[in-house]
Amino acid sequence: MEKRNKIPSAEIFEQIADYFDCSVDYLLGRTDIPDINKKNADDTTISNSTYDKKEVVSPLFKEPPRYGPRNPIAILGIVAAGTPILSYEIDYGTIIPENPSASYALITQGDSMHPVILDKETIEVISQNVLEQGEIGIISVDGEVTCKKFYNFPDHYELRPINPKFEIIYVPKNPSTNLQIRGKVALTREQMSRF
Repeated sequence: MEKRNKIPSAEIFEQIADYFDCSVDYLLGRTDIPDINKKNADDTTISNSTYDKKEVVSPLFKEPPRYGPRNPIAILGIVAAGTPILSYEIDYGTIIPENPSASYALITQGDSMHPVILDKETIEVISQNVLEQGEIGIISVDGEVTCKKFYNFPDHYELRPINPKFEIIYVPKNPSTNLQIRGKVALTREQMSRF
């Protein structure tokens, strides 16, 4: 896990959490409270996840559910903020989005969008299939999904990181190009403050 060569399944995460008597959220660094979201948490603990040992086809390849403002949105899985990865879903629970237009959330993996979006940070996503020049989006290229700034040029697309240590991804426009925009990242106030 530390070398990012392999991500454990939801079942393994749950077994590790059970062994250490803490929540999966705590293992993932999403909370400093070990008991939050635990299955056996008492009624005074806020619970927003089911962790029911399932892995399914990524919903990034289908239309995400729509949620009204102030309603929870699902955290659908992990998205690369580095080298594009095959997307997948593990049940990570829900969050109350800061942006009422957000349709779903993802957890980043990598630091190509540092310092604005941090590694293992939850990002809110507005479901849409277009981006303006320079907007941060969730973009699929040949089935691999990444979070990058999007630029559209006459003969190619550019997926640009914010972190200068990472290279721009150039995607040529030709008949074999399979680039799809999955959504626009709705930066939180805290993320905006890092620009």
